[in-house]
Amino acid sequence: MGSSTSFSFRLTAGNFAPVNTVAPEIAREVNANVIALADLGDLMTLQNEGLREAGVEYEEPVIQAGATETAIVLAVNEGLVRTDEFDTGHEGDLSVSRLLSSGFKTIAESGVLGDPRKGTAEPGEAILDRITAAYVERIEAERNAV
Repeated sequence: MGSSTSFSFRLTAGNFAPVNTVAPEIAREVNANVIALADLGDLMTLQNEGLREAGVEYEEPVIQAGATETAIVLAVNEGLVRTDEFDTGHEGDLSVSRLLSSGFKTIAESGVLGDPRKGTAEPGEAILDRITAAYVERIEAERNAV
């Protein structure tokens, strides 16, 4: 009965595991090919690679309101960022288990992980370019797969 529609979506907030679980259910329900791009580790790697590509020698093990997200927002709309209110949060190693079970505020009172002062529009553009290229490649590979 009719052909299948193809579309993709990307959700980045919170835990990615449910997205990978729900995507096939959505696909069946709407008779579509749903390509879920929901690997948090891959996303964080791409974001840190974008920082380095733009010459920022800084890496965030968990990305939350630090250099990476600040850079992305600055690249999209500088007016959304109050650079005079930057608050450096926890830097360095942290327990992801503790973070997920106890929340950001138990690790950094401000909820910031990393140093937003290291984020500027130039690395934000590099991050967005890297993510876009990687996701286009993944979507094309999925569409071309048997």
